[in-house]
Amino acid sequence: MRLPAGQGLPQAHRWAGISALSGFVVFSAANAIWAFEQPAPGSSGPELIDFYTDLSSRIVVGGLGSLLSIAILVFFAGAL
Repeated sequence: MRLPAGQGLPQAHRWAGISALSGFVVFSAANAIWAFEQPAPGSSGPELIDFYTDLSSRIVVGGLGSLLSIAILVFFAGAL
């Protein structure tokens, strides 16, 4: 689509790139909150229980951040 001279991109298209980057950043940060401290594969039951007990609030915050990033990426898809 060619725009007349002197006109920029439509408002929604300007926000598309920003929403894509912010969705990626929010998703990455939300998963980094808890994912790097996961127990090794084959860990014992008590280690797993300790992991979920100690990091339960961080897992919930990370999950909410992931949901927020999905909403941001839906905005990105709608702006295309």
